[in-house]
Amino acid sequence: MKILYQKRSNIVHTGDSNIEEDDLSMLRYYIRNSIKAFLKLDQNKADILKSLNSRGFGDSPLKNL
Repeated sequence: MKILYQKRSNIVHTGDSNIEEDDLSMLRYYIRNSIKAFLKLDQNKADILKSLNSRGFGDSPLKNL
């Protein structure tokens, strides 16, 4: 994910886009699995966002699933 975020940062800050098909596949994989994990939490959007915001870049609220 760190590599993908760096590529996103390069696009935003320098206009340099070197995104490849493998990058998109990896991103879709992360997004799909994140959505499935959030659905397992059975919480509303506001509660999920509150939990994520309170953690920043720390522990995942999903690690116990």
